[in-house]
Amino acid sequence: MTKRLNRSATSVIALLGVASIASQAGVASAAEISDSAQSIKVGEGDLFLSGSLGYQFDDNKNRTATNESDLTGVVVSPTVVYKADQGSLQFQTSYEGGYGSFDDSAFDFDDHRVEVSLGSELSRRWRLGANFNVTQRHDDFDNEIDATNGIRDNFVVINSVSADVGFRYGAQGAKGNLEGGLLVLTHDLEELDFNPEGINPDFDLVEPSLQFSLRLSQDTRLTLGVTHGQFDFDNSVDRSITRTLLGLQFSQTGKVRGFFRVGNAVTRFDDSRSSFSTFVFDSVITYLPVSFSRFVLRGSRRLDNRDNSAVDFSNAGTTSDIVSLSWIHKWGSRFSTDAFARLELTDRECPAASEDLSVIGLTSNYQLFNKVSLGLGVQQESQTGDLCAGDTRDADVFDYDRQRINVSVNFTL
Repeated sequence: MTKRLNRSATSVIALLGVASIASQAGVASAAEISDSAQSIKVGEGDLFLSGSLGYQFDDNKNRTATNESDLTGVVVSPTVVYKADQGSLQFQTSYEGGYGSFDDSAFDFDDHRVEVSLGSELSRRWRLGANFNVTQRHDDFDNEIDATNGIRDNFVVINSVSADVGFRYGAQGAKGNLEGGLLVLTHDLEELDFNPEGINPDFDLVEPSLQFSLRLSQDTRLTLGVTHGQFDFDNSVDRSITRTLLGLQFSQTGKVRGFFRVGNAVTRFDDSRSSFSTFVFDSVITYLPVSFSRFVLRGSRRLDNRDNSAVDFSNAGTTSDIVSLSWIHKWGSRFSTDAFARLELTDRECPAASEDLSVIGLTSNYQLFNKVSLGLGVQQESQTGDLCAGDTRDADVFDYDRQRINVSVNFTL
């Protein structure tokens, strides 16, 4: 049971190492705006309204090998974005919602995300940015909770509030650029009635970051970045994680763009337990053979901090390796597809089990009218677990296969 709660907290932690640096100068909103979206003029800015209505099918809602059952439902996802650009000052605010209603009410959810971003070009060399985010989202069911406690009758609700400020010094094409930032985040869980031991993985995070980049050529920069996150848990040992990453960044002047960074991550605990370190990397490489087709290769290895309140590890650490490949292709002015494959390897110290997850899928979109499109997505998941010696549970307790189908109507106003 504790392991699932740990995972819900560390899914956020694993992303925070790059979040602060990534948002320092640009401060981009998570809400994406389609290239073909039309806006409504409101004051000095533009208002974008979009959304989707989807029908979903899942043939193994509990993600188990022995208790497979179907799930069907409807998901409504509205998005509202307001953007204003006053030359040296940029402002954006957005709302993203997700409302799911299923034939099994235990899977109903109600998600919200509100974000406000500011960016200011003070001079040719100085740029400042700030981002404020409030998120409420549901956490997926997990077969480990089912295996330990029986199937629960509600989702875990994750609430987070974050503020991120940053700067960039150096002109866009300068020989050297310096970027820095500070991320402050609170993270808490609701709906923990299935947890009789009272484990509480809520935490606060303060994470400063600094990155220097050196221009090697017109389209390539060498980067060196450091982040240091201090985690204050409500009911566990406080800890810090420090990441140092060296890499290359490629601009969009050629057919290849993206970045690749390698380095080291170290977790240090506030009690007597030993620190834990590992090799880490992070990369996103995009290849555009032609203007209407692109391949995106993503890879990462991260050290996940964990809340081990119920299991006393003398040297706690979990590594997560993820590799994915996507092929996005436009077959004409109306029809596009995205074929993807992903492999996730999660390695935990005993007595916690490790897991391997593979995902393949295909999504397609057909522009029916000027502001209306139809979407179809299919996905196949397969997971296998690796139990520790002496674990008395069934060998396939973490194994499952499932297929998911989504049909949607997408619109912009």
